[in-house]
Amino acid sequence: ALRSADANPAISGHLIRVDSAGGEVFGCHEAFETVRDLSKPCIAVVDSICASAAYWLVCAADRIYATSIFSETGSIGVMGVLVDDEERMLKNGYRRVVCYSTLSDLKNKPERDAIAGHPDEFVRRMIDPVAEQFIADVKAARGLSDDSEALRGRLYFAADAFPAQLIDGQESLEEAVDILIGMFPEPEPASVDMIDINQININI
Repeated sequence: ALRSADANPAISGHLIRVDSAGGEVFGCHEAFETVRDLSKPCIAVVDSICASAAYWLVCAADRIYATSIFSETGSIGVMGVLVDDEERMLKNGYRRVVCYSTLSDLKNKPERDAIAGHPDEFVRRMIDPVAEQFIADVKAARGLSDDSEALRGRLYFAADAFPAQLIDGQESLEEAVDILIGMFPEPEPASVDMIDINQININI
């Protein structure tokens, strides 16, 4: 949708309104690249929250504004959740037996080890690479330094998100729209065909 809007000559800019705590990580880097590569001005406005995956998507916008002093921004980081329901199943009379092929000893190994109390490989192979890309994208888009506390997962209200370089200030939705309109390129003047009246033959 963003690419289509960017290619549409009737559209002069993009406004992304965000109210999301994040979610599924798949596709976030590609969405970030889409926002980064837009040729027309793009502003993101944060309502109650723009965190984690939601921030990854919009951090490449030209500007990001919070609409309230209590708008929350940040939570730059990655987590994985594994559910061990064996005890509940046993309590309800179920015993699960999982059999792996002798040729598939590495299948689900990081997850199995994590549930058994050894999460190191799961974190190293499945979580850290995503976090590294997330952090690299935010640093590139927002100019954060390596030692920025914002890159470690903290969530900020607007007053602290601004000095942390996660937003560009606080504006209402209407004010953000006005700012976006001010970023539109000046329309090219209409071309006018000039006629040299000295070259016109007039017969009377």
